[in-house]
Amino acid sequence: MHNLFSFQRFGRLFRKHTAEHLREYLMGAAVLFGAMLVVMGGLSYLNSGSMNTSVQTMFFALFLLGAGAFFTSTIFQQFGFKNRAIAALCLPASTLEKYLVGWIYSFVLFLLVYVPVFYLANSIVLLLFNTPSGYHEAMDLFDPQDQPYTILYAYAVLHAVMLVGAIFFEKAQFVKTGFVVFGVLGVLTLVNFQVLKTMFGAELVTTLPFTGANFRTMNSFYRVDLPETQMQWIGLVFVVLTVLFWTVAYARLREKQV
Repeated sequence: MHNLFSFQRFGRLFRKHTAEHLREYLMGAAVLFGAMLVVMGGLSYLNSGSMNTSVQTMFFALFLLGAGAFFTSTIFQQFGFKNRAIAALCLPASTLEKYLVGWIYSFVLFLLVYVPVFYLANSIVLLLFNTPSGYHEAMDLFDPQDQPYTILYAYAVLHAVMLVGAIFFEKAQFVKTGFVVFGVLGVLTLVNFQVLKTMFGAELVTTLPFTGANFRTMNSFYRVDLPETQMQWIGLVFVVLTVLFWTVAYARLREKQV
């Protein structure tokens, strides 16, 4: 067990990673903060008013998934270059400890930094562009009605996929993993649509996998969703897939270690 994980070794490895990359990560957070201000502030300026909570939630999701995917794809970049990979693999730490450092930074710590950075940028934009006639509150991440926090579940799935790509590909991990993800999603969408069209007929409108089916008739448009219990099962499937991809990423890193 000591060979698999040691708190002392893990602590030293974590401190080493922090010392080597802290400045880089702080600069990345500053760039992300600036991008949020420019994009959300620019949109508010063009619309002559602040953004409502729906638009804020959309930007929260876009920045989270985009920045999170890019950051995760670089977390194991030292294993993509032979000279750096040899030094990284020879560190006196187990594969699990090396994996956990990358996992904690790209998932736990990223979220702990991202959420305050977004709220700070969003609050500044609201402060600058809120007017008495067009006043909007900041989005509530844990609003029980709109449930913006479900975006965090989507990030967990994306993080797991990007983590596999970060270890599997040696160069251009973000681009290559992105191509694979969009390719798989495209094929799934096409197959899903053709299967549903065969079952329900020509009235079916383009429908994404794991969602309800959309139909259009001559005079109306309607949607058929799965029952709540079955939707919960789909959610469980994504949880299993997330854990599976995290495990695959660890297994791939272990192969490199050997």
